[in-house]
Amino acid sequence: MIKENAAWDFIDMYEKTEGKENLYNTDKVHFTDAGYLYIAECMYEKITGKKAPIEEKVKIPHTQQSGETNYFTFAEGKWEAGDAQHTWSKKVDPAHPEATYYEVKFTGHKIDIYSGKNRMMGKVKYLIDGEEKAEGDLYNATNINSTFITTISDLEEKEHTLKAVATGERNASGTGSDILIDAAEVYVYTYREPEEAKLHGTITDNNLQYTQDKLTEVKAANKTEDTLNAWKNDTVTSEISLASIDSSYTDVTATASDFTGNGNTIPKANVDLKFIKSVIQECRDTVILTEKFRKEADRKQMKCFIRMPEQR
Repeated sequence: MIKENAAWDFIDMYEKTEGKENLYNTDKVHFTDAGYLYIAECMYEKITGKKAPIEEKVKIPHTQQSGETNYFTFAEGKWEAGDAQHTWSKKVDPAHPEATYYEVKFTGHKIDIYSGKNRMMGKVKYLIDGEEKAEGDLYNATNINSTFITTISDLEEKEHTLKAVATGERNASGTGSDILIDAAEVYVYTYREPEEAKLHGTITDNNLQYTQDKLTEVKAANKTEDTLNAWKNDTVTSEISLASIDSSYTDVTATASDFTGNGNTIPKANVDLKFIKSVIQECRDTVILTEKFRKEADRKQMKCFIRMPEQR
């Protein structure tokens, strides 16, 4: 229930989350983080009349050191070559620890920072556009090539510069005469507007139920013609599965036109189109519609089966 302009409006979350077990914790009552995000998207759509922006996650490895955005730069002369997983600094100058640093130019609203850890690693402060946002302790009793350190979020969606600077300090458990710091990768998060609604359809096997796990198969298929054989005044069935791409559908309709070919016509009045959620087979392979179609808001797939009796 949401309130807008002093009036209450309602979102039926039971209906919107029906069948979406991934949105719930194991108790089947409370939402996961993905569930709460879905609720927020539903509220955004209800209030604005538009689809919520889609968040995308992009990995930037430390080896990516060029480009217009989303790349690392390292303080000259302060870093070793490293390897494919991470790189580490040379000895941090205790008189000028700030001289050992790396930067990441990135575009987005959030960034996850990863680095290696070891017993000689020191502490790092993380700045965004010159403002200190977090501090990380890179000490660990044994070596780790790459592990999560911290997240910096709630940034404006634009280009930023992350700067990771050695503090010259270390964990009390640290060992060795030198202090080093490390860099592995970052993950940045950006928003993009949803693409225009796309709906892909294909003729499929009417003996099968095309559920969410067959989404990839339906999207890859592109069968637009089929031949059906029947006795005069008999009924044949065909099934068309639809897959929504990067969009949700809450009101889908289907219409039929006359079937023509080889100089003959089956009027559209003899074609029966129905949306269903499940099918069973009788001995004559006639599809029985067993469950009323319920309109769903499914971000990834909406299916329909079309029953088409032809009289000859």
